[in-house]
Amino acid sequence: MATKAEIAIPQSAEDIAPFWVQSVLQKDLTGITVTDVDVKGSINQGEGFMSDIIAFDAVGIRNGTSQRYSLVAKLTDFKRPFTILKECPKDFHIKLELTEVKFYSEAVPELLSVAIPGTERESKPGKEDHPPTDSLFLPKCYFAATDPNSMVSVRVMENLKSQGFSIKPNRQPLSRAEMMLAAGALAQLHGLSHLLELRSGKPLPEKYDWILSRSDIEGMRGTLSYQYQTAVKEFATAFPDQADLTARLEKLDPYREILKLAEGPRLKVICHVGSWVNNIMIKQANVIFVPTDPNKPDRCKEAECLCRLGDVRRGKRTRKGKKFTQAAALYNTAMARTDKIKDSVTKRLQEMEQWLLLYTANVNSTSIPSDQAVRHKKRLEDSSSRAKSQLEVIDQQYNPYQCKQEDPKMTTVEAERAEAIKALFKSIAKDRQSFIQDLVDECVGTLGPPPCKYAFIGLGSQATELVTPYSDLEFAILIEEGKDNDATRRYFINLTHYLHLKVINLGETILPAMAIPSLNDFQSEEPVKDWFFDYVTPRGFAFDGFMPWASKTPFGRDKTKRKPSVSLIQTPANMATFQHLDIAVSEGYHLSDILRRPVFLAGDEALASKYVEKLLDVITDDRLSRFQSRLSCLEIISENRGQLSKYEPTGQLLNVKKDIYRFPSLAIELLALRCRIALSSAWDVIERLKEMENIEEENAKHLKVLTSISAELRLRTYMANGGQRDSLSPLAEMKAQEETQDVSDSILRSVFYIPDTKVLLRYYCRAIPLKRCIAAMLQDPVHYKSSRVLKTSIFDTSNECLGFIAKTLLLSNISLRHLEAALTDAGSDAIKRAELFDGIGHHWLGHGDISKAKFYFAQSLKLRQSIYGETLPHFDIAKSFANLGVSWSSFGDQSKAISYYKRSLEIMKTIYGDSAAHPNIVKVLTSIGSSWMILGDQKKAISYFEKSLTMTKTIYGDNTAHRDIASLFQTLGSSWRDLGDHVKTISYHQQSLTMLKTIYGDNTAHPEIAYLLQILGESWMKLGDYRKTVSYIEQSLTMMTTIYGDKKAHPNIAPALHSLGSCMIKLGDFKKAIVYLEQSLTVKKTIYGHNTTHPAIAATLVNLGLCWSELGDHMKAISYYEQSLVMLKTVYGDSKAHSEITMMLLNLGLSWNKLVDHTKSISYFEQSLKMAKTIY
Repeated sequence: MATKAEIAIPQSAEDIAPFWVQSVLQKDLTGITVTDVDVKGSINQGEGFMSDIIAFDAVGIRNGTSQRYSLVAKLTDFKRPFTILKECPKDFHIKLELTEVKFYSEAVPELLSVAIPGTERESKPGKEDHPPTDSLFLPKCYFAATDPNSMVSVRVMENLKSQGFSIKPNRQPLSRAEMMLAAGALAQLHGLSHLLELRSGKPLPEKYDWILSRSDIEGMRGTLSYQYQTAVKEFATAFPDQADLTARLEKLDPYREILKLAEGPRLKVICHVGSWVNNIMIKQANVIFVPTDPNKPDRCKEAECLCRLGDVRRGKRTRKGKKFTQAAALYNTAMARTDKIKDSVTKRLQEMEQWLLLYTANVNSTSIPSDQAVRHKKRLEDSSSRAKSQLEVIDQQYNPYQCKQEDPKMTTVEAERAEAIKALFKSIAKDRQSFIQDLVDECVGTLGPPPCKYAFIGLGSQATELVTPYSDLEFAILIEEGKDNDATRRYFINLTHYLHLKVINLGETILPAMAIPSLNDFQSEEPVKDWFFDYVTPRGFAFDGFMPWASKTPFGRDKTKRKPSVSLIQTPANMATFQHLDIAVSEGYHLSDILRRPVFLAGDEALASKYVEKLLDVITDDRLSRFQSRLSCLEIISENRGQLSKYEPTGQLLNVKKDIYRFPSLAIELLALRCRIALSSAWDVIERLKEMENIEEENAKHLKVLTSISAELRLRTYMANGGQRDSLSPLAEMKAQEETQDVSDSILRSVFYIPDTKVLLRYYCRAIPLKRCIAAMLQDPVHYKSSRVLKTSIFDTSNECLGFIAKTLLLSNISLRHLEAALTDAGSDAIKRAELFDGIGHHWLGHGDISKAKFYFAQSLKLRQSIYGETLPHFDIAKSFANLGVSWSSFGDQSKAISYYKRSLEIMKTIYGDSAAHPNIVKVLTSIGSSWMILGDQKKAISYFEKSLTMTKTIYGDNTAHRDIASLFQTLGSSWRDLGDHVKTISYHQQSLTMLKTIYGDNTAHPEIAYLLQILGESWMKLGDYRKTVSYIEQSLTMMTTIYGDKKAHPNIAPALHSLGSCMIKLGDFKKAIVYLEQSLTVKKTIYGHNTTHPAIAATLVNLGLCWSELGDHMKAISYYEQSLVMLKTVYGDSKAHSEITMMLLNLGLSWNKLVDHTKSISYFEQSLKMAKTIY
């Protein structure tokens, strides 16, 4: 079939143009007009001899309506040298292409015939050239022609996303669905030009003229044979259902088998000459996620890949400085993983600096000192060491935590310690300012004099003097008025790129902060495109990241789908415009807030002073000040609401930045704004508030102590964790496992354990009252007219306060003691007593004593009804009903729980309005849904969860990232999982994951994120996508190891290891499955006890048995099966008929059959059959 003259064979993506696509589609779609083509990119698995499969979307109009077609086309580039036959002429390449066409013309008709009923499958004499007819769905081939002069095809087909081949052992026919999968895979990989004839039912006359001859193969034998043995094992991972594929491929002679064509089409799919000539084996292996033990990651291979990516960007010598800094970041990330490449990478980094100067600023520099980066690193290390030694001195001189809680000296020593911490942080800020100034001077000295006056202004913690040696660098550049032009901006952009390169070479920039699209595409709405996590590179002194929500550097923010680009290189007047209400609202108040607190770093200090003067005009605007004060207060309460509420057992970790540090700094900013104080330093603001008598001297001391505790805890956490790793635990550190873990090079210790929890108790004794004062200020306008902004003390050491704080920190015995003492303190105060009854009830609920919990909740309800009346709708009564609902749910009586929840809901709707959206109503609706979920009525549960979700989005905003919304996405996903709809499960869990990453940070190791990654992996396993399963669960396991350190005996880690083992079984890698399963078994036995009977342990034993059975060690398999059987009988009862016991008996029968012990085999089969009949 000849190619039409007007339709050329495409050789590159540029050939896939609208006119060409229109010519192709007109054959089948007459009247089509193609208006646009969106090329998606190459499908690497589809690379042929000289070919690529490229995916694209065509947009057009046909019959007056808009159409969109998702397609793939095969490209053939004769100019590209063949991978392993570089010297071969074009004719030989054509011969290879012919070989590919031959194979598919022969194999696919036979492959499709497997789906035909057996009676239709037999070949009839003389009819060999007629392919079988079948209604099996095939990809639509819009144009498939073969050029008779070259035998190269023009192929455009529907884009079918392949899930992989489905191969079974001989004599096991493929199901119809499996055949569809296999046909789709072949279509996507190679186009299958002859399918057009198959669809029309016409025979291929040339079919049997294209059978491979011995000479065809012999001519390529020498070139191809070396690839086979090395590629087989990797290629076999693409066929998860073929357990013994690797062994069979290693044994067979592929050349003989291809000639013989005797083993059936499935064998030919994996053995045809194109598999290795084509490099499909190697190409396929490159895109398969190869599981690794996260406790022993191959950092050398990671480093090699990162260096190659760096080389790619280094090779793109454009004027874009970002390409060079990205390459430098890739090289530094590689060096963080291994020392083996240090010399070669150091040389590349020196070249990078020269090239950046040459290609971006036209500066030819060959005199860059080789030890420059080393000297800079040494200076940073010295700064950290000084801070550490100063902290040690402070510990020795001022230690309030050695005093008893009731000792009055404790408060005095706390104040003295706060002064010392203040001096330390001022010193750190000064050190950093000096370091940054020297770096800027170095850059300016190389680039040449700037075109105008300028000033670098520090933002964020640098300005508030709460910065640590590990903090990001947030800054902007002010330029002289009247000099804002392209040349000026180009100079300062180049200066910023050069400074960025020097900062990257300090080795403390994590790769996601660079926003390299192939690794972390933050603009994409597909979470899978933001996949690279960097837990190895120490996160410290670095530019603020390029993520759209960060970008607080002169580069600003690139244009996004919803917002225009923003530059932070501005004149003082233009920079001040970010404070105007309309700009602040459009950009989000965080940017305007951070630009309102600058500090001079380098350049012309007068220019920075001029900018501060411009800010004063805005800050003294009473209308804007009041508006933003209210907004900031709402933000504080919203972000910190629930901070002291119930913690789940996995929530033992605190995020020191979000949970501890952020609140005092926001509170000080709010007070400064309210009192019109234009100072950046948090310490200076506190002093000014006291001088102006906006707060009492005692409250000023407590505010300073609160700030010092938060700043010190952040600094100590970063020091202990080796960088910006924010996990802090209020609990005692677990003892290390006896077995040593080889993780020193892979995962840094990432949890700081507070030596004395008194420090957190003293923090919250001030934070809780301060939050109450802020809430009162928001609710009472009188406070805005009064000079005194804090009306009450912000220090509370009452038994009630200490009891609730201790409960939050999981210090349950201390909590109970304080709460019971608070009951005595409360006397006849019924309102307070009711609240304390609730607290004690929750204590017993958490300890599993449901009867005591119900008693205290009932006492609380009784008191509140005596205060407010039984018929008066009051929130406290509604809360008591909800608490009783929780206790009855825990007790197992979901019907009674729902009745209490509904009474609570009725009261809340009366209070807030029947159709009102309120967080308290959301909680009750969610609780009702959870009870229906436990009762197994998932549809009712989903109904309540969806109401909760709708209401929560109404409260916080439809596009707002909020924990409550993320939690509801997760809950809905779990309900759909129970209904068996894993597609919806993945959708909801993916939304939850995306939101949690937005909340906690994209590169943050957090228990909730780790859990979601695990259940996403398990959902993909249910859908049969084992590669995605491994990817998600590996990420989860790596994150959990990061969170919990190298202590593997943790309840969350055991299921992840088990799932990875199960997945390896599906992928046919039984040896790797055994590694994971044995790890899981060890963790479970450590958790539940080595001699404990538990279903989770039994499940792991079963899978271990399956693995050893597949590997041929049936005695070892029987040993595991028998252990599991004993355990299952103990769990379910020795005489109880249970499906798991039935399967275990069956497995034992199969194993004894393999050992040719038919007596035992039949005995187990009979027991299994008898039990199965009882069950079913």
